[in-house]
Amino acid sequence: MKFAFLAPLIFLVSRGAAFGQTSGPAVPPADDATVSLESLFRTKVVTASRFAENLADAPGVMTVVSREEIERFGGLTLREILGRVAGLDWATSNYTDRSIIAVRGDQSRATGVHVLFLINGRPSREVLEGGVMSDLLEAFPVGILDRIEVIEGPGSVLYGSNAFSGVINLITKKVEGKSASLRGFGGSGVGPAGGSASGSFRQGDFRFAAAAQFHEEGRSTIPVWPIPPLGGAQPYPLFDNSRGVYAEAGYKGWSAMISAMELRAPFDVTGFIGENRWRRTFADLGYDLKPSRHWEMGIHATYTGTALASSTFPLIDRKSGEVEIDWSNSVEINQRSRIAFGALYNYQFGRELMMAGPVPFVSTDASRPGGGFYAQVEHQLFDGIKLIGGFQTNKFGNIPVSTVPRAGVIWSASEHWHVKTLYGQAFRAPSLNETYIRNPYIQGNLHLLPEQSSTFDFGITYHTNRLQSTINYFRTRQSNDILQNLNSAGVIQYENIGGLLIHGIQWEWKAFVRPHWMAEASLLYQTSRSSDGTVRNLPTPPLGAKAGFSYGDRHGWTVSIFDVYSGLVPGYASTPNPKPGAHHLISAHMRLSMEKYLGPAAKTIALFAHGDNLANQEIWQPLLSVGMPGTLPVSRGRTIYYGIEFSFKPE
Repeated sequence: MKFAFLAPLIFLVSRGAAFGQTSGPAVPPADDATVSLESLFRTKVVTASRFAENLADAPGVMTVVSREEIERFGGLTLREILGRVAGLDWATSNYTDRSIIAVRGDQSRATGVHVLFLINGRPSREVLEGGVMSDLLEAFPVGILDRIEVIEGPGSVLYGSNAFSGVINLITKKVEGKSASLRGFGGSGVGPAGGSASGSFRQGDFRFAAAAQFHEEGRSTIPVWPIPPLGGAQPYPLFDNSRGVYAEAGYKGWSAMISAMELRAPFDVTGFIGENRWRRTFADLGYDLKPSRHWEMGIHATYTGTALASSTFPLIDRKSGEVEIDWSNSVEINQRSRIAFGALYNYQFGRELMMAGPVPFVSTDASRPGGGFYAQVEHQLFDGIKLIGGFQTNKFGNIPVSTVPRAGVIWSASEHWHVKTLYGQAFRAPSLNETYIRNPYIQGNLHLLPEQSSTFDFGITYHTNRLQSTINYFRTRQSNDILQNLNSAGVIQYENIGGLLIHGIQWEWKAFVRPHWMAEASLLYQTSRSSDGTVRNLPTPPLGAKAGFSYGDRHGWTVSIFDVYSGLVPGYASTPNPKPGAHHLISAHMRLSMEKYLGPAAKTIALFAHGDNLANQEIWQPLLSVGMPGTLPVSRGRTIYYGIEFSFKPE
């Protein structure tokens, strides 16, 4: 799909700052271009406490990607949007995953096991491998999003396993009436194309919304040395083909959500290069009620199913799922105290077939129950001083009962200054494969203990009606890390091996510099050490910086540019492929409403264009595998997309 008649991309490139995206909601942000940042800072967030409260009062280190930011900067995929968020980075691996989100540098595994994704507050976990998220990052329809709330730090007290170093809550638009949008785009190079659609409807107490998107990148190849380096470099394909749908419906207190996603992406296992097809199905049925004026209760049943099919050796076929039932309560005890509490039960199951010879065999076939009880209290001790305390007690299968606590103090020193001092613990239960897998190459461990972490945060925030700036120091100590270890027989085994200490500083700044102009920047510096005190290099850069600008006027123009800088990743001197060097990933976005040029009848028509990797840098990232360190290419070079969109929303 190509649209050669569309307006060309306007490039705005600088070395230190750049902005970009394409596929966001169809409604232009022009009328909101002068909205003050106070409205963002005062946005009610819910993820950190399960209460609606101001960002400054939320008991967590949080970043919010607002609807205005999504509209200004767009985004073909969720991975692209999150790649610009302060404190987040993305990595890759050789087999199960190409897109992994890491929070504050914490990436020690080939999957995103330390980050939990929520969809409107409900968890979506992959339970067989433990944290594959590439299907969600590449295929979830971003046009339905209202905002994204990101907790950088532990979240297990409220959300259980995998809420280890971060929680990312995808919150969809509130259904307020009829609306619809449709867009399509093509691009330069070999065959990139895509499109999206969304719509909503409300009649009385009934509400419905749906969205869909697809994105296809044309195939290209690049020479890659396999790990281990056998037989020389081989042509490695670069492509990502994804598609996803989402729908929700509600009537009074009842609600239902469903989403289906698919991603086709390359993989490389010791020189066997092929294609993976990941699928994810998410569904939730809930009922929310108010037993009294100060008490809100919800009962939700959530299902996430994932599947994998690979095209070449070792020809793996996976199917897994989790059912979670959550009873949650939010109670305003009085004007100074409130409590969130509840209980959850989950059931995980998975089966993996492998073809390592002439006959397929079962590599994993397992299931287990789990559950827990949680509570979190907030108490306003004095005016400007709020105390936080909470815990979750949990149990998974044959693993002993464990409890993770949290505590904190939030001091609102003045209208503009806020100080947060927080401590929290988190856990991640071993995945089904880590516990039960049995094949000639990998062995599970029935005696694994959950990974645990303890995190201390100290942050200071200053904000005015046009500016928000936050600096935060964090220190995380991990224990019982579950890692792959190569035994004397050459078989990979899962073991609890030592721990990790990560600490660093994160700074974030957002501002409306002048009317119509929006700017944001962030900086992350972190270091890591093993529990024995030796330096342990993670596959994420110790230093990263992000900056961008956006201009939107009342005549229908939006122009944005963004630069994501990733520093040097140490420890890869021996790789036969290019090392994961420092690089700038620069993108830009332009959108033009046609109303001014074609009259009121064209109010719902807009042209847009987007440039990705404008500096045309060849980007390699660490390959997370046992044994010899390696790298894989993750960028296809400069790509320019251009498209058209139509929107409908009655006055």
